[in-house]
Amino acid sequence: MIQDAPLVNLKRYTLVYMGTILGLVVLSFVLSLLAGISLPAGLSTILPAMAGAMNEGQKRATAGRPPFEKSEAWAAARSLTKVVILVNALIMVLAMIVPSVRAVFYSVPVMAALIFMVLIGITFLTNRFFLTYGFKNQKIALDRKASRK
Repeated sequence: MIQDAPLVNLKRYTLVYMGTILGLVVLSFVLSLLAGISLPAGLSTILPAMAGAMNEGQKRATAGRPPFEKSEAWAAARSLTKVVILVNALIMVLAMIVPSVRAVFYSVPVMAALIFMVLIGITFLTNRFFLTYGFKNQKIALDRKASRK
């Protein structure tokens, strides 16, 4: 085992997180165009973090590293959540270019800040638990594959 290896790969997590966001945008557009339906709003909050954290857990198991200790899982979740904050801040800055979006945030800044804080808390917990969930599921799959040989 490599002692100095980072708990998670933040670049890979960011790519999976942003890829999932882009995928949801495309899927939402296609569903709206073809069927006139929209995706649930909460899906765009939970799914990108869920996919990124599960991927990181799976990669750790595939690399043969031990399971996360509780303190490691919480520390990794903090790091992953910081990435989410940065990505969402960038998206927010870009969205503020649109006058109608800017007007909404300026009209209710306290409410927007509270909603943002709640969503960050949900994302933190999602990162924490899906990180270990991804590891456990990948480890089970790897063990099954090894027992079939």
